[in-house]
Amino acid sequence: LWRAARLAGERCERLSAARAVTAAERERQTMRRLDELNASLRVQGEIVERMLQTEKLVCTPREALDIALKRADFTLARRYAGEILASDPNDSAANFAVGMANLEAKEYFQASVCFEKALIKNPKEPAALNNLAIAYLKLGKGEKALECAERAAEVHPKSVQIQRTLDDIRKNVRKE
Repeated sequence: LWRAARLAGERCERLSAARAVTAAERERQTMRRLDELNASLRVQGEIVERMLQTEKLVCTPREALDIALKRADFTLARRYAGEILASDPNDSAANFAVGMANLEAKEYFQASVCFEKALIKNPKEPAALNNLAIAYLKLGKGEKALECAERAAEVHPKSVQIQRTLDDIRKNVRKE
């Protein structure tokens, strides 16, 4: 939602510059609504976290991991993923969560290892393929990055994020 709100804000600025007042106002309203939703989700997430911490809501590591992934809180997800990985080192969701935490921490080699493990059970997972491509690109492995991003695009051809990753890789691979 945060990204969507920022995109709406950028569109609003472009529309204002083009003097499309009505469209710009609609974008401002959209941006405000998204920001309100974002704040609401943050509050809900804090409530869930407090409940988890006080153990009023007892849930399994898998349920907690799912909640953390839905919130895109990869630091929290990493904590619960550790418990899952202790019993199943190839668990897709847990490896994905740890990979995302590593990617955010700019630990690209560790992220690539986790995304590779996440793809063992589900080799066509577009998010894992896309993020593996990003990790490979950051490691200077342009050809492997391009291969992963193209596989992700085959599975999910309409994904804007995957198309951005492909564009970034193609720009950087040409420079190498």
